[in-house]
Amino acid sequence: MLQRFLFVLLLGLAGAVSAQTPCPSVLLVSGYFSTVHIYDACSGQYLRDLDTRNRLTGAQGMRIGPDGFLYVVAENNNTVYKYRGDTLVYSSVFTVTPPMGPLAIDFSSDGTAYVAGYDSNNVMKFDRNGTLIGDAFAPASAGISGPEIGTTFGPDGNLYVPGYNSSNVIRHDPRTGQTTVGIAARASGIFRPRGLLLAKDGQTFYVVTEGSGQLLRWNFTTGALTQIRAGLPGATMAAYAPDGNLLVVSNEAVLKLDPQSGATLSTLVPAGSGGMSGATFLAVVPNPDLVRYALAVSLSGSGAGSVASTPAGIGCGSTCSATFQNGDAVTLTPTASAGSVFTKWTGACSGSGACSVTMNAAKSVTAIFSSTAPQAALSRRGGIDTDGDGKGEFILRNANAQLLAGRLSGNQLQFSPVADPGADFRLVAAADFDGNGKSDLAFQNITQGDFGEANTWLDFDSTKQRLLRNVKRVWDVQAVGDLDGDGFGDLVWRYTVRDSPDTGVSYIWFTNGAPNLSGSNVVQVRKRGGAPLEWRLLGAMDLNGDGAADMVYLSPANQIRVLMATAQRTCANYAAGSVPADFTALAYADFTGNRRGDIFIRNAATGATRILSLDATALTLPPPTANPDDPNASCTSTSTSQAISNTSLEFAATDPEWSFFASADLNGDGVTDLIWKRPDGTLTVWLMTVGAAPATVIDNAGTVPTGFAVFQP
Repeated sequence: MLQRFLFVLLLGLAGAVSAQTPCPSVLLVSGYFSTVHIYDACSGQYLRDLDTRNRLTGAQGMRIGPDGFLYVVAENNNTVYKYRGDTLVYSSVFTVTPPMGPLAIDFSSDGTAYVAGYDSNNVMKFDRNGTLIGDAFAPASAGISGPEIGTTFGPDGNLYVPGYNSSNVIRHDPRTGQTTVGIAARASGIFRPRGLLLAKDGQTFYVVTEGSGQLLRWNFTTGALTQIRAGLPGATMAAYAPDGNLLVVSNEAVLKLDPQSGATLSTLVPAGSGGMSGATFLAVVPNPDLVRYALAVSLSGSGAGSVASTPAGIGCGSTCSATFQNGDAVTLTPTASAGSVFTKWTGACSGSGACSVTMNAAKSVTAIFSSTAPQAALSRRGGIDTDGDGKGEFILRNANAQLLAGRLSGNQLQFSPVADPGADFRLVAAADFDGNGKSDLAFQNITQGDFGEANTWLDFDSTKQRLLRNVKRVWDVQAVGDLDGDGFGDLVWRYTVRDSPDTGVSYIWFTNGAPNLSGSNVVQVRKRGGAPLEWRLLGAMDLNGDGAADMVYLSPANQIRVLMATAQRTCANYAAGSVPADFTALAYADFTGNRRGDIFIRNAATGATRILSLDATALTLPPPTANPDDPNASCTSTSTSQAISNTSLEFAATDPEWSFFASADLNGDGVTDLIWKRPDGTLTVWLMTVGAAPATVIDNAGTVPTGFAVFQP
């Protein structure tokens, strides 16, 4: 084990403490007759074996691949194995080669693996999945015989292969397929070359020869070949030590040499250390004990709280990510704020018990806190609930003025008729105007000219008709909700005539459950925004927990703006980030159970989905500056540096051929669910869960009734 602790040296009655700095690297040495051994690359101390000899029988070449994994060649198994490059933990078999006597592996710039075969006298290519592609070049090309462990790519993109039996080095260009001689046989007395190491100048290779015991330097561009050192019996391979000197295998030991003169500086690893036998290949890689991984904690849910870690590092609220050493066991402890309770973990932990995370990769955990305060009725939160049972419904209508209410019963969507005001009326909204926990139907007469009466049927009951007020038919309801927090539903109307000074202007009809002196159930009308019609009004949901719904707009450039409800039925304008390019906003509701508005988005081409969770609880809203009796007062402008939090949460992908159909809290758990329509009309339901955990999927929940379309303002 590498030293990571303070050593206490007791000298008589006096004590002294010294700290040894851990080496940043470890040295891997292939033992052909043993296995791959791991040593401290600074001190040479034996640490452990990479794996058993049963797997790594005939251990030879090693390389870190483009995917970050360590690839190890076992000649006697004709197998290349994969180990995690950060932890050196066994992963899998990369490939089983033909009976070629594999000795070495390296990778081209496109990720293709090239494996040198001593017995086959050539190099074979394998794709990223380990599937054999074919020969890189024909056996014995350019006179090669016995390709060796030093086979490697140079910075020029060519593959360089030392030949043990041919005592030469060849060059293969994978772009042209041409194979030529790089170092001629027995040049400068070389005999049985095995190792090649690219020097730090990027222009030369160190060449290590076993038969002639030489260390040479070869300029692969000019062809100049210079001996640095002789008298290295049994030399096989070289690598750079952490201090910049050379490590060379000679006579079963690992020597440290001066890279310029070749002079021996020390014996780093003695022969036989740790049971090493038949030392061949060297590799210096990062010390896995010093690898650190990031742990990210996020807070979600309708409540509030914090999470602390042991060892220290995370204190979320404020500090929600930290790095920990590989192998550390990190315990996370949740603490709920007043009025909240901790509910569960998602991510790297699950359930509601203790959370302990072993840090062997980057990980994330979400702590979900729930508010203990009663939740507002679904009908007040923008959902449709005609019977007040707390379970959401969606409304469908056909060309014959027939209405159906869709509900989830068991695992099936069932559709039942509800009263329709008739073909002379258009539906404009469903909202709880009398505050009794049941949705009411709002509709407008379209036979009265430019204007038309807007009425409501309380509880969707035709015997409980109430007048709202008259309105021009060029106005559309584009959002509903309790926009002043008084417990009664309000309507957001938008002017839809283009090329008019009022194009895109929105006005809210505020209600309070009782008619005014003129008989209208609308007690006040106030302007709320004036975005162009190209800006979509996604809806209205409470974003800061004050009970009043806040309106969300989306620009053609996917910028999000929020009109926060402020005192006296006024508003303040804030930025809230953006929707990523190539994604479309499908719905605005509470998809995470945090009692705030979320935007559900989708990439139509790939089917990928995300949830943009908006949070304005940290905002301090400005006092209203508008006259509360001025129906045309504008929203208070805010600093561009103030923005509403927008957290992007990856979610499950859909089939790109599916289309969004509707959203509703179908099971009454406080989280809005999604309904998708397949090309054949089959409906699939995603029952969403708190904290954006994976949804419960009902694949075949029914079909769309013929001729009906969803009504959902």
